[in-house]
Amino acid sequence: MRDIYIPASKTYIYEANSKVVGFYCLHENLLAAIFVSPEWQGKGIGKQLIAHAKKQCSDLTLNVYKDNVATYEFYLKQGFQVDNEHICEHTGCSEYAMSMAPQQRS
Repeated sequence: MRDIYIPASKTYIYEANSKVVGFYCLHENLLAAIFVSPEWQGKGIGKQLIAHAKKQCSDLTLNVYKDNVATYEFYLKQGFQVDNEHICEHTGCSEYAMSMAPQQRS
C-alpha cells in the first residue's frame, strides 16, 4: 500500500484549524487509503471524505481487512457492499473487496 498504491494515487486532504486531520488516496477507481486522525474521528470527516471520493469516481471500490470490523461497518453505512472475500496477496490476511451499491452511485 505505502510503496505502490499511495505514490501512484491522487491524494486529497481534509484540513481543520490549519492542520491536516484526514486524507484519502484514489488510485483509478480504488479507494487505496483513507485516514482520519484519532482525535478527529466521529466528527463526520470520514463521511465527507467518502462523499468527495464518490464525486471523483462513481464506480468506487476498496478492500478492507475482515478483522477490521469497525471500518467494515463504516463502509457499509456509506453505501458500500461486499463483492467478495479473498486473501490479500501482500499480507495473507482475509479481506473484503467492496464497491458502491448501485443505488448509492451518483
